[in-house]
Amino acid sequence: MPDNWSRDPAVLDTTVRGLVPRLHTVSSVAIPYARLPRRLRTHAERFPRWGDVASETPQSLLNLPKVGEAAVAALVDGAAEAVRVAHHIRSTGPMGIGPAVAFMLGRLDDYDRVLLARRVCALLPAPQHEVAAELGVDAASVGRNAPRAEARVRELLADPAHCEVLEYVEALRGRLGHLTTHVACNVELSAAGVEPGGTVAELLLYLAGPYTLRSSWIEVHTPDGRPGHDTIRAALDGLLEEHPAPTTHQLLDNLSAQGMTAGLAITYLREWTSLRCVGDVWVRWAEAGVGNRAEAALQVLGVPATSDTIDRILRSVGVTDISSLSRVMSVDKRFARASRHTWALRVWGLPEYTGVSDAIAQRIDAAGGRAKTVEVIRDVLAAIPDITESSVRSYMSTLAFVIEDGVVRRRTKADPWPPVQPLYTFRSGYRNGRNDVRVVFPADHDLLRGSGQAVPSSVAHAVGVTPGQRTTFTNTAGELTLYWDLTSTSGALIGSLRAQAAAVEAAFGDDVILVLRPSDASFEVIKAPKDEAPRARLQKLLGRRPKNPLTAMAASLECPPHLVVPTLQRRGEQRLLQLIGEPPG
Repeated sequence: MPDNWSRDPAVLDTTVRGLVPRLHTVSSVAIPYARLPRRLRTHAERFPRWGDVASETPQSLLNLPKVGEAAVAALVDGAAEAVRVAHHIRSTGPMGIGPAVAFMLGRLDDYDRVLLARRVCALLPAPQHEVAAELGVDAASVGRNAPRAEARVRELLADPAHCEVLEYVEALRGRLGHLTTHVACNVELSAAGVEPGGTVAELLLYLAGPYTLRSSWIEVHTPDGRPGHDTIRAALDGLLEEHPAPTTHQLLDNLSAQGMTAGLAITYLREWTSLRCVGDVWVRWAEAGVGNRAEAALQVLGVPATSDTIDRILRSVGVTDISSLSRVMSVDKRFARASRHTWALRVWGLPEYTGVSDAIAQRIDAAGGRAKTVEVIRDVLAAIPDITESSVRSYMSTLAFVIEDGVVRRRTKADPWPPVQPLYTFRSGYRNGRNDVRVVFPADHDLLRGSGQAVPSSVAHAVGVTPGQRTTFTNTAGELTLYWDLTSTSGALIGSLRAQAAAVEAAFGDDVILVLRPSDASFEVIKAPKDEAPRARLQKLLGRRPKNPLTAMAASLECPPHLVVPTLQRRGEQRLLQLIGEPPG
């Protein structure tokens, strides 16, 4: 505006169109109210574009509420600047993104440029008091004016004169996506001739996002307000929910939809997720826990597998600290047996294997309570392919079932128990009175590692444990439970003797003599060394030093004296035979 224009009637009555030549060239451009006196903003709805004030005069504008001479002068000068900038852009053509940004920033004053470079657009904003000292103002002024500087630069970005900058930041946003590495971002900026880390670079990242630092990555908030990383993670979690072990191709497609290139996606997966690639599939991976890793291995396989197969999968990716894999899976609710030797994840919803006996019982029930043995064997083998026919026959012959003329059924209460064989017919069982029953177990690998032990049915019967029952015996060292499950192919069983064997210092090759006393449900464990003298061994088996070994052994075995020698021969008790000798004629 010319000097003293407010006192010149000719100027006051001239339209803005007349005061600003070629105003029509920017008639559709929005008026940049953020860079004009704030009082003019109250009229933004009435005059949104330069074409809307073209017919107004300085006098008509002065007649508006709260509009003074300074505001009118600023409005007319702003219109002239818009025309000048538009003409410059048309005459010069595309500048390149660096010069285009510099030209846009040149339309702001130094104060705004400092605020933008140091506070608003900086990836690492300077403290407010430092910026205030640089500008020579108080810190509160920086806080008030930073949002205004941001509004002004965004208003400039919307100006068609700066469409080159707008087009670049929109393309940059598409190439960077929601989340990218700082390095990848710098490569992208350098390709456009922009110096990474400079004011222009950070302004472009701000206008494209705004992007902010997240460790060595930069991210932008998505339209729903979530950080870019959270958006990408949500998309990834959705894929993993549907496909717990996705292929590399599936993962790359998922991340590509979030604006990530293949190389960047692999970097993201390795740096930001717990996923590990096994072959060509990816699974969530825990740094600790046998169960967690077994779950991951099954996700990789996608089908039930043996513990050996799971072990091989884990070792193939460098996991060597695997112990008690089967034991862990047997107590972890995430796993279920799919067959006798294979495991599955429970979430797969496969029929759970609960034993050959249950499979036999299910076939009997399905057939109405009675089924031909050959048909049961056929059906069970088809359902559980990793068992043998002999195994099915063994379980079918247990006390849980009754076989009559090639037809099998469940045992009922009306069915009598098979007769219990005499004690002397079983190796290792001895009875010394009503309250002293002894069983000899070899201290082999199974016993020393804690495996349960089979107990002769005559021994179980002697201590009052009948089929389907159990009794717990105690002593100061702990407890032992003797139980006789109807589905057991080994008859009665007793729990681990490992701790008791260790307590008496039994070593491999020794024997462990278990003494059961049913009257008070107590027990005792005695060590019988492998090189022990026959007389000492006999005393431990009988619980006393006998005057007549033959008659004492006959009473312990519950057999006539003339059967002692053949019984011991059958048992392989050669050292005892040397002591007992031949029975009298």
